[in-house]
This record gives sequence, C-alpha cells and structure tokens, in this order.
Amino acid sequence: MTRHSLRVEQDELRARMRAVGMSHDEIAVEFARRYKLRPRAAHRIAHGWTQQQAANHINAHATRTGLDPDGAAPMTAPKLSELENWPLPNNRRRPTPQLLALLAEVYDTSVQNLVDLDDREQLTPADHLILSQTGQFQPISPRIPLTPSHRGPVKLSGPPARTVRPDGIEHLSIPYVPVEMERVMSAAKESGEHAMFAAAGSLDESSVEQLADDVRRLAHTYNTTPPFQMFTELAKTRNTVYALLEQTKRPRQLNELYVFAGQVCGLLGIVSLDLGFPDAGVENARAAWAYGQIVDDDGLRSWARAVQATIAFWSDRPREGIRLTATGLDHARAGSGTVRLHAVQARSYAMIGAADEAMTALVAAQRAAEADASDDLLDSVGGEFSFGEERRLLSAAATHLALSQLDQAAHAASQAIDLFTAIPIADRWTPGEHGARIDLVVARTLGGDLDSAHDALVPVLALPSEQRTGRLTGRLHRLRRSLSQPRYRGSAEAEDLDDQIEHFVRESATAMLPPGTSHQALLAGGGL
Repeated sequence: MTRHSLRVEQDELRARMRAVGMSHDEIAVEFARRYKLRPRAAHRIAHGWTQQQAANHINAHATRTGLDPDGAAPMTAPKLSELENWPLPNNRRRPTPQLLALLAEVYDTSVQNLVDLDDREQLTPADHLILSQTGQFQPISPRIPLTPSHRGPVKLSGPPARTVRPDGIEHLSIPYVPVEMERVMSAAKESGEHAMFAAAGSLDESSVEQLADDVRRLAHTYNTTPPFQMFTELAKTRNTVYALLEQTKRPRQLNELYVFAGQVCGLLGIVSLDLGFPDAGVENARAAWAYGQIVDDDGLRSWARAVQATIAFWSDRPREGIRLTATGLDHARAGSGTVRLHAVQARSYAMIGAADEAMTALVAAQRAAEADASDDLLDSVGGEFSFGEERRLLSAAATHLALSQLDQAAHAASQAIDLFTAIPIADRWTPGEHGARIDLVVARTLGGDLDSAHDALVPVLALPSEQRTGRLTGRLHRLRRSLSQPRYRGSAEAEDLDDQIEHFVRESATAMLPPGTSHQALLAGGGL
C-alpha cells in the first residue's frame, strides 16, 4: 500500500469511528492495533495530523502556556519522529516527563496513554517516580500567589498511601502539599530536568571535528571536482549540519555549526552559478550571509557578500554587485576577503563603464594583497575560501577587458596564466586558469590578432562536459561576440572557432544536467 492510499484509508477509518462516537483515545488504540503504531504516533494520527502539523500544534501550545515564551518553536518534525520511535534503535531522543505532559495536553489524553512497555522498560528511575505519582498530569494552571496563611512549614495531612497498580508499578499518593512547597519543588524539578536535557543535548566533539574536516576538504577539492558532483556533496554536508544543529544546545557547538552552515551555503551559491542557476545561487549566498549575522563573524559576512556580488555581476546586475561589495567591505577583515571584495567591486564598476572607480578598486585590491594579512576564517581553511594573487590578476584582466583596455587585459591575463600553471594540478583552480586563457584570447581577437587564438584555447575546448561551467561558457559567449567584428567576416578560421565554441556550450555542465533538474531543486540543495 502506498503512503498516499494508507493516509486515505486512515482518514476514512477515523471518520467512521468518530461517526459512532469513539473518542480520540479509542481511535488511537484502534490505530495502534491495526497499523502496529507506537502510542505517541497513534495519538497523533488519531487527530489526523502529520508530524509537521503536530509539531506546529505543540509549538503553539507551548507558546500559549508560557513554556516557550519567545516563540522559538523548538519542536520539529524530525525531532517528533525520534520522540515517537524511542527507544527503538537509531532514535536517541528520550521523551522526558515534562515533554510527555506537553504531548498529553496537545493530544487531549493522559501521559500514561503515551507510553508502552518498551518505554517503561527504558525510562530512568527518576522518570518512573514522577510518572507513578499521578494518574494524569494536570493542565498547566495560573500561578497562585503566596499569602501569609500559606507561609512557613506545613505538615502533610496524612501519611503517603502506597498501592500497586495492575501494571506492577507502585503508586504513591500524597494527600496534601501546600502551594508554596509545590511551587518550590516544581521549580527545582524543572531546573534539574532542563540541566539534564542541556547536558544530553550536545554533540561528541569528534562530530564537530569531522564536519570541520569535511568543509575543508570540500573547499580544497572544489577546484578540481565537476560542478554537479560538488553540488551533490555540498548538499549532503549542508543537510548533515542542519541535522546536527537539532542535536546540541551548547553555544560553542551551535556557533561552530552555524559557521559551517554559512560556508557550505556560500559554496552552494557558487556551484549553483557554475551550473547555470544564478537565482538558486543568490538564495544560498543570502543564507550564508544570514548565518554570518547569527554568529557575528565578519569573515563569513564579507565572504558571503563577495559571493552575492559575484553572482550579481554574472547575472548582469553590476549596480547590485557594487552595493553588495560596499556593505561587505564594512565587515571585511584584513586578508583574502578584503582582496576579493575590492576585485569583485572593480569588475562591477567596469561593467557600467565607471573606469575611475574600477581602477581605484583594482589598486585597493592590490594593496590589500600586498599587506600579506590573513583572515582567521577564510585563509585558515583555504581552497575556495582564499583569494590568491592568480585570482586577483584574473579579476584585473576581466576588469580591463570590460573597459576595452586590451593591452592591460592581455598582460594581466598572461600573468594569471603563469601563476595558475605554477600551482600543482591537484591544487589548481582550473576553471580560473581556463578563464584567463579565454580573456587573453578575447583581448587579442578584439585587437585584431586571431592567429594564436585556436592554440591558446586548445586546453579549454578539450575540457570534458561536466567541467564546462557557466562562467566559462559566459566568457566564451563574449569571445563569440568578438569574432563577429566586421574584420573577421568571411574568415574560415573565425567560423571554425565559432563552431567549436558553439559545440562546447551545447555540451556544457549546465546542458548535461540530469533530466528534471530545476532552479527549485538547486535552491533546496537536494532531491537530485
């Protein structure tokens, strides 16, 4: 039976049982029997709620009753799934008595109806004691002010009465507890439970260390990994970060995980651009900025702004790129982040013909590079987060080219190629090297030199399809425009080069994406 048809069957069964006057508790018992459900899942489904819908009801009730005064909505569908399936394997989230009481109020049942034999055998002695003292947790009541008549020690009205229930658990009845003592003891119990939950709500340090290694590996292999393969790995890592964020409450670990989330989302933004989905790239880069805001990290914020600005100018929105780099520079620390922002800003200014501003930004980028400073977040990780001299020169070549400064563009592109080829192939950003080769050819062809174009482009045109990124095809489109000059009309060499470029673009990484790949899929970072 499919998931859809099962839900329809359960909806029809629920309606039949309600029609004959059965309560939610009775419906839950029948659902548990028919569909082999754990009690907490049975009571949720008795109400006809999905896990996400139930989580919404739980969060709303917690807010109304003061358990979640800030509206942080701590319950999620994955968390509820673990709570429903505990203590089965791979479900480590134990439902505390306080949480069971909250579920009981939301599901309109008793705590005892939400636990079964498996639960009871795994509950702690402290949980057993709390659950055995009452047949049902009472709804949360308004605070009762202490009056003079209530102050001071008061004896119980009689000795506790002990009885043994059918399930074999001893029940303790306390005839009378004065209000002030009840409140003091309740506060103490809640403090202890929260402390235990907070202590349990942390990750083993090895998990965080492993994630740091994964982010570093992805940053360093980004240069040599085909874009779609990189996208898939980044999406998996991002989802791992999100899952781990649900498992810890320790501020230091949360801070580290949000930094990882920002780094991975920024990389997803770049690879989305390379795959030809700039809108998805914008959303991922914006998420990276948001995580930088959460952890108040200038390195992450400035890098995220540089990624956003890069996507903006590649999407023909250079003025937006100028604005983004300006806000990024407000947060930039000395190091490669500052170099990148000035370089991106120069390219954005060049696209609108603002030559003076572009040259000023290029000089600022060079001075920042010569300062030889290091950013603790970006340069310590390196790889795609760093911005070396070869990248600065590549950006300078593109800036000069946009301003039709052909000699300067050719010179900067040649320098960039020399620096790229000096880097071991395993560490080299090959798309950057090929981008410099294309810019060099564009500068030469615009200047009337077509003779050396084909030889210079041989390494580029030989790239396998999966490595033909969106930015490379964008540069080649500019080269095709340069070949359309009147001077090349009727040139067999120009026509042949144009045909090769058209073939390159037709079989690029974007064109070779799996069927069904969409902007929404890349935006979500999964499901591909």
